[in-house]
Amino acid sequence: DFSTICIAAEVYRRLADWAGCEQTALRGLAVEPADPWLLRVLGQSRTARHDWAAAIEPLRAAARADPGSRLIRRELMDALVGDHRFDEAIDLYRRAVAVDADDAEAWGGLARALRSAGRVDAGMQAVGRALELDPDDEWLHRIQSGFDWNAGRFQEALEASRRSTELIRPDTIFPARAWAVRSE
Repeated sequence: DFSTICIAAEVYRRLADWAGCEQTALRGLAVEPADPWLLRVLGQSRTARHDWAAAIEPLRAAARADPGSRLIRRELMDALVGDHRFDEAIDLYRRAVAVDADDAEAWGGLARALRSAGRVDAGMQAVGRALELDPDDEWLHRIQSGFDWNAGRFQEALEASRRSTELIRPDTIFPARAWAVRSE
């Protein structure tokens, strides 16, 4: 039944078995074609394998089915960047920051999309705004480090990279290692 299919898709997703995840999501979507969670899982299974073009439509459909989900919109925008559809991604990120000017993650995504499109100055401004909003976000410091490195500001890049490393929460990146550290 449908709930069993959803559980199986989640198991495949957690195991990072992206082929199994995709096949299971497609089975579920044959039953419930507009289910936003399964559409998102289908998109995730494709982005995990860097099949950006194939991920865009299910993620776009998921965003239509669940227009309030910032997470789905971010995954769609990331897939657009991965597929080199920079102008579309930039447009969506700009809409996201227009709706919520205090969304540091959206500003960071906009910075990445702008950098990928070669609009470095605008990207630097966007990551600067993101870091003003959330100075303790390790992902934003990684983005800043990339901008600094590309601009030849190697000392600044090193400092941003060091700050990023200091801010990493081991339990979010390496759950097994975090458990080992806590038990030592």
